[in-house]
Amino acid sequence: MLARRRWRPIPLLAALALGGACPRSDAGRAPVPEAAAAARPLEAASGGALAARLARALPDGAPPFTAGPLLVEAKDGYARRRYERGAVAAEITVAARPQTAAEFADWEAQSRDYPQAALALPPSAANGFFTCAGPGTQGACDLHIQMRAGFHVEVMSGGHATRADLDQLMARIPLAALVDR
Repeated sequence: MLARRRWRPIPLLAALALGGACPRSDAGRAPVPEAAAAARPLEAASGGALAARLARALPDGAPPFTAGPLLVEAKDGYARRRYERGAVAAEITVAARPQTAAEFADWEAQSRDYPQAALALPPSAANGFFTCAGPGTQGACDLHIQMRAGFHVEVMSGGHATRADLDQLMARIPLAALVDR
């Protein structure tokens, strides 16, 4: 039986600043040549269109959760919003993170070591998994999603949400806004 690898998340923006590396899928892989990396920006020429698309994925409300202010950094390719329901809180960051078909397949393969997220999208469009403190998914959890359309979604609870809490929140988040063009 193979030992389960321990994954330590790093903040999404730190990963993106380090060349867009996903801590799990890029482990042990050679860096992407600069020319290939330069060819990857998603809608780079139309920051306004990208910003609007990112904002549509993070609605002003997700009852029973209330939404905090929306932070959109179109130049850096991400949007972030905090959602709260009583003591339960989670911050969702959506970032442009295009991947090749092979990179997406790597993401899917490596995510199988973790509890999978039931997303309101077909499996061919997105894959997500939970990382949780303690055994199973009863402790505090975070959610990590990669979309074939070129977006990465991080749902970080900072120890404030269980898998059930995050499932309830994500049922109200229109990830399809990132798939539809």
